[in-house]
Amino acid sequence: MNIFSRSLHRPLSTLMLFIVFLVFGLISLTRLKVSLLPELVYPRLSIITQYQNVPPAEMEELVTAPVEEAILTVNGVKRVESISREGLSIITPTFHWGTDVDIASVDVREKLDAIANSLPKEIKKPVVLRVDPSSTPIIGLGIFWKSQDTSLIQRLIEKEIKPQFERQKGIAQVSIKGKLTEEIKVDINLDRMNAFGISLEQVKQAIAASSYNFPAGYLVEGKQEYLIRVDGEYRQLNDIKETVIGKSKAGGAITVGDIAEVKYGFKDRTSYFLLDDREGIGLEIIKENQANDILVAQGVKKVVQDINKKFGNILEIHLIYDQSEFIVDSIKNLAVTAFLAMLITFLVIILFFRNLTLSSIVAVTVPVSIIIAFCCMYFSGMTLNIMSLGGLILGIGLLVDNSIVVLESIEGKTTLDGIAQQINGVALPIIASTLTTLIVFLPVIFVKGIAGSIFAQLALTITFSLLSSIAVALFLTPVLYVLLQKKVKIIQPVWFLKIKKGYQSFLFHSLKRKTGLIFAIFLFSALLFVSFYFLQKEFMPRVDKGEFAVKVIFPSGTPVTENRKMVSELLSIIHQNPQVAHTYTACGYETEDLYSLLQQDIGVHISQVKVLLKEQPNHSVFQVVEDIYSNLNLRDDMLINFEIPQNPITQVLGIGDNDFAMEISYDQPEQLEKLAKILLTELKDTGIFKNLELSKKEGKPQINIHFDQEALIGSNISSKKIFDLIQTAIRGDKATDYERDDDRIDITIRFQKEDRLDIKDFSRFKLVTEEQLIPITTFIDHKIRKSPSKILRKNQKEIIRIYGNYQSHNRNNTGMINQVISRFNSQFPAVQISEGEQMAETRESFRQLLISLVLSIFLVYALLASQFESLSTPFLIMFSIPFSFSGSLLILWLCGQSININSILGILMLSGIVVNNSIILFDRYAKCRYQGNIGLLKGICQSTFSRFKPVIMTTLTTIIGLLPMAIGLGREGKLQQPLALAVIGGLFLSTLLTLLVLPRLYYLLKKKKS
Repeated sequence: MNIFSRSLHRPLSTLMLFIVFLVFGLISLTRLKVSLLPELVYPRLSIITQYQNVPPAEMEELVTAPVEEAILTVNGVKRVESISREGLSIITPTFHWGTDVDIASVDVREKLDAIANSLPKEIKKPVVLRVDPSSTPIIGLGIFWKSQDTSLIQRLIEKEIKPQFERQKGIAQVSIKGKLTEEIKVDINLDRMNAFGISLEQVKQAIAASSYNFPAGYLVEGKQEYLIRVDGEYRQLNDIKETVIGKSKAGGAITVGDIAEVKYGFKDRTSYFLLDDREGIGLEIIKENQANDILVAQGVKKVVQDINKKFGNILEIHLIYDQSEFIVDSIKNLAVTAFLAMLITFLVIILFFRNLTLSSIVAVTVPVSIIIAFCCMYFSGMTLNIMSLGGLILGIGLLVDNSIVVLESIEGKTTLDGIAQQINGVALPIIASTLTTLIVFLPVIFVKGIAGSIFAQLALTITFSLLSSIAVALFLTPVLYVLLQKKVKIIQPVWFLKIKKGYQSFLFHSLKRKTGLIFAIFLFSALLFVSFYFLQKEFMPRVDKGEFAVKVIFPSGTPVTENRKMVSELLSIIHQNPQVAHTYTACGYETEDLYSLLQQDIGVHISQVKVLLKEQPNHSVFQVVEDIYSNLNLRDDMLINFEIPQNPITQVLGIGDNDFAMEISYDQPEQLEKLAKILLTELKDTGIFKNLELSKKEGKPQINIHFDQEALIGSNISSKKIFDLIQTAIRGDKATDYERDDDRIDITIRFQKEDRLDIKDFSRFKLVTEEQLIPITTFIDHKIRKSPSKILRKNQKEIIRIYGNYQSHNRNNTGMINQVISRFNSQFPAVQISEGEQMAETRESFRQLLISLVLSIFLVYALLASQFESLSTPFLIMFSIPFSFSGSLLILWLCGQSININSILGILMLSGIVVNNSIILFDRYAKCRYQGNIGLLKGICQSTFSRFKPVIMTTLTTIIGLLPMAIGLGREGKLQQPLALAVIGGLFLSTLLTLLVLPRLYYLLKKKKS
C-alpha cells in the first residue's frame, strides 16, 4: 500500500493534519510584522563630522581627505563618496553586498579613533550612522500654539511632548523642524566697550567667573555635620547685568549692564516649519529598524490624542502625513487583489467543471496553500509586505494547476485503489512541473544587489505556496473527492466540446502537413522581439503616491528669514491648484538633526516643500506637477526642482528620483567645473531635458581674512587672540549657562546687531593692551570671494554630478546622450565620465537578473533531462521559452510599460511556468508509446486530446488569476503591474505554441528517428 492509498484509507487523519497546519498558519498570520518593503540592509554607512563655520575647501582638506584615506582601508569597502560643505563633512562608504554592516561600522569607528589626534581639535566627534529605509520618517506632525508665550511652548515641546513620543515602543528618533532654542543674549555695544577700554575676553571671563556652584567641604558643629556649598549661580537677569567687569579710570565699577543689553531671546534661526504657510514646529517620527510600522503609527496617534486633551488650551497637534496609511492601503489593495484573483479563478473552474462541489474541491487549494505558506513565512522571519504578498498573488493561478491535473486523472474512478493508482501516475509529472516553476527562483535568492534583496521574499512566498499546493493536490484533493464523490457529477460544457472538436480537426490536419506553420510561428515570434527596441528601460516602474516634493533654491547667502518670505509666494501658487490638499515646508535646515544633514542640498537658502494631494484627485501627480509648473513666474535667481517619488526603492539607495545622472572627473580639479559646464550646455542643447543642473554650485560670498605676520611679531599679539575676538564678536560665544526650572540656558555674548552689519565695522574691533586700544585692522586684511556650496569626491577624487529629468521618456534619449558624450570625449579624452548611481544600479540589477535567467533555463533543462532520461526531449519541452519572452515584450509595449527589474522577474518566472504544460503532454506521449501498436500519429493526437482540458484550464486560471494584479489596483498596485503583464503575455503565447507547434515538432522528431 503506497502513501496515496494510505491517505485515502485514513481520510480523517489526513483532514486533521491539514487542519493543524491551517491553525498554525492563521496564528502565524496574526504575528507577522507588517511593512511596506522587506527589511533591507543597504551596505552603506554615513560619517558626519561638524566643524562650525569652516568653508567647504578647508573642510575638504582638514577633515574629509584624512577620514577618506582611513576609511578606504576598511575591509569590504567598494567605494567612498563624500560631500564637503560649510562646517560639515559627510563621508559615505559603500560596501560590497554581503558585508556585515554592523561589523563594518565597528571597523570604521576604530579607524576614526586611530586618526582622531590628526584631525582639528575644534571639530565635533564624528558620528557614524547606518541609513536604511527605517531611517526615513513614517509620521509627520505639526505643532501650533494658541499661547503668546513662545518660550513656554518651546520648553513644553522639549520637556513634555518630545519625550512622550520617544518613550513609545519602536520609535528610534523624534526630529524637530523649525526649532527655537532659548538663550540669554548679552549684546555688547561696541562704542561703550571701547570707551571703557574693556575687551570681549574680559566680559566673557567676568560672566563665567561670576556664575558658580560647587561643594566646599563640610564642618561639624556639636553633634551636627553640615555640608558647605558655594552658590553663586545667576538667578535673574539683573544678576548678569550687575556682574563687575573691571574699574573705570575714576575708580568706579564697570558692570555688564554698562556696556551691554541683557535679555531673553532665541538663538539665530536656521530653519522654519510651515504647514500650508502657517508657522509652527514640525515633528518627524523615525521608527526602529525591527519595529512594526502599523503598531508604531497607532502608538503615535494615541499620544497625539493624549497631548491634545492635556494641552489643548495652549497648543494643538496636527497629523500631517502617515506613511503607515500607505502601507495599510497597499496591504488592503493587495488583499482585495488576492480575493478577486481567487474569485475569478473559482469562476473559471466552475465554467469548466459545471459542478459546484467539484469546483470547490479545486478552489480550496488556494486558501489552504496560502495559509500554510503564512506558517512558513513566520518561521523564516519574513514580514507581510508588498513583495511577499505579491508573491502569494502571483501564485494564486498556479496553485490550482496541480489539483486540476489530479482531478482530471481520477475522474470516473470509484475505488480507492484505482484512485490511488491514478494519483501515483501523475505525481511525478506534477512534482516535476512544479519544481521547474520553483527552480527558476533558486538563482534569484543568490542574486546580489538591491534586486536580490527585494525579490528574495517574493521568490520564497511563491516557493512556500507552490510546495504546499503539491501536498494539497496529492493528499487533500483526493480525500475531498472521495468524501464528496456522491455529489460530483461531471458535465462537459457544450462550448468546450466544440472548441475541443475544432482543435482536434486542426491538430490532425496540421500533423500531416509540412512545416510551413512552424516557420510562420518562428517568424512571428522573432518579429515580436523587435518590440524590445521600443520599450523604455528603467530601474523600477513609476508609482503615483499622490505626493511630490518641490526643492526651492534661492541665491547663496539668502538669510533663512528672507527664504521663508519668498517661499510663501510659491506656496500661494501651489495651493491654487484644486488637487492640492496640504503642503509641508521646511525652510533651511536643523544643525542638530543628523538625518537632515544627509540630504543632497541643504542650507538656509534652500526650502523643501512636500505637497500632499487629495485622496481622490482628478489628475495624476504628474499632471498636477505640470499644471503648477506652467503657472510659475520664476525669478532669474531662483531655482525650482519638482521631485516625484516614483517608487519606494530609491529611498534605500539614497539616489533620488532623477531620470538622468552622470559623474564627471578630471586630473586637474581647477579645470573640472569649466569642463562640466561645457558638457552641461551640450546636453541641454539636445532638448530632451526639462531641467538639468550641476551638483557644484556657487556658495555664499566669503570674507577671507589674512594676518600680517610682521605686524603680529612686533606687537606680541597672537593670531589666536584676534581670531577669538572676531569669532566671539560676530558668531557669539557661550560664556556660561543659566539655570531655570531645571533647564540650562546658554548665556551668549557678542556685539549688538548694529555693530556687526558691515565689513567696515572691523576697524572698530579693538584689542586691549596695557598701553592702548589697537584696531585689529592693524594686523589683518581681507578679500571677498565666492566659494562652492559643496565639494563632491569619489574614491578621493573630486567629481561633479550632472542630473535632471527628461521632457518625455523617449527611446531616442539614450542614443542622443551617447552621441553627446562621444563628441565630448573626442574633444577632451582625459576627462572621465561615468553613469550615475541609479543608472549603475539599474544596469547591475539587469545584469544579475539576466545571469539568473540563463542559469534558471539551464537548471530547468537539467531537471527535465533527469526526469525523461534524454538530452533531446528537454529541448523540445523548452522550445516555447524563448517565444514566451516575445509575448511578454509585446504586451509590455502595448500597455505602455517598461523593461525594469519587475518585468524581468516576470520573464524569469516564465522560464519555469511555460514548460509545465509541455511536461504534462510529453509524459502522456511517453506512456502512449508503450500502450501497443497504436501508431505514432494517433498516439500523439489521443495524448494531446486527453490533456487538452487540463492545459487550457491551468493556463486560464493562471492568466485570469493575474488579471487583478495586471490591472494595478490602487497607486501602489502599479509597482507589480509589469510583472503580472509579463507573465500573462508570455504564458498566453507559449500555450498557443505548446498546443499548435509542439505536437508537430514531436511528430517530426520521432518520425525521423523511426
